[in-house]
Amino acid sequence: MIVNQSCIHSIWPYIDSIPTDWYHDGVHYCIEKGLMIGIGDDLWAPDIPLPRAMMAQVLYNNAGKPAVSGDGVFDDVDQTWYWPAITWGARNNVLWGYGDGSYGPQDSITREQLATLLWRYAGQPQTDGQLNFSDAAEVSDYAKQALIWASQQGVILGHPDGTFRPQDYA
Repeated sequence: MIVNQSCIHSIWPYIDSIPTDWYHDGVHYCIEKGLMIGIGDDLWAPDIPLPRAMMAQVLYNNAGKPAVSGDGVFDDVDQTWYWPAITWGARNNVLWGYGDGSYGPQDSITREQLATLLWRYAGQPQTDGQLNFSDAAEVSDYAKQALIWASQQGVILGHPDGTFRPQDYA
């Protein structure tokens, strides 16, 4: 019997993704929902830090790619593939820049930045409680409420040693 290998490898055609690794279900979900398409014809790049532009694109895709026109919001975001996503996100108070007029589209997003972005996308729900990570004092002030929400909702988890490592890359 001849077996089609693409049927066995459920995240085919991404040659750099292993179906038995921890990220398999997430990759599959992103493909099915049209949130992400990988970084090339056959690469998913599951081990690279997530760029801020790419995360903006994921949320923009999830929102249905609404039309965007007019001027941009950030000085360092030109008319490239991520311009509509970042402009949409900024205009909808989901994405914030660095305070100097820049967004840093190629910068890797930190864990606390990611939690904050997802919290804003969810409508900035109010939360009660505190952070239960041993390194909670390292969380930036702007991210505290977002991280409380994200951890309570199971959106982002800490590490087995009880830390969150807020400035590590996602």
